[in-house]
Amino acid sequence: MVLNALALVYLCAGLLIAGVAAATWPRRQVPGGFSILLLLFALAVWAGAYGLELMVEAKEMMVVLGVIQDISIATLAPLWLSFTGAFSGRLTLSRSGWGVILAV
Repeated sequence: MVLNALALVYLCAGLLIAGVAAATWPRRQVPGGFSILLLLFALAVWAGAYGLELMVEAKEMMVVLGVIQDISIATLAPLWLSFTGAFSGRLTLSRSGWGVILAV
């Protein structure tokens, strides 16, 4: 493993975002609180996995971390739509299956 400046920046960003997500945990019952918590978790995973990918030298591990990044990136748009809908009061995840539709 090689620690470089860019990897350190992404790892610190992932830890910072995870800290913000932990701070939103007590507020998860407010409108949009749970959605923003999941969104922040996906962002922290993305930043942390990219930081680790920059550090590792094994190609197999780079592929695994790339897949983890792709999964977390793919969840960002549905989570953002879920957050904006819940925060504005126009959409809830339980109302008429919107959570399933956004996940597809």
